[in-house]
Amino acid sequence: MRNLFLVLVLVGLAACQDDVLPTKPVATPRKAKPSISAAVVAMPRVDTTRASSICKATLRAGGRAALKVGEEPSDPVARKKVVAYSALVTDACK
Repeated sequence: MRNLFLVLVLVGLAACQDDVLPTKPVATPRKAKPSISAAVVAMPRVDTTRASSICKATLRAGGRAALKVGEEPSDPVARKKVVAYSALVTDACK
């Protein structure tokens, strides 16, 4: 019984130790916003006021792919996606 009491007291003391918290938050480097690249300009401009939902979704996906190319210009997969989405937009959004 005495040993159990001592163990509980030691666990309680260990749990009550003050953790030293930093007074100022650690500064993290901010990621630069992606710049508009030539791939974004290459996406066709479509009037989306009366466009179908598939056309709008394709435009959004193509814009995301173009931003990816803007972040990493040497990514061949992203470049292929931009070309594919722009061809799909010109075909589907007439």
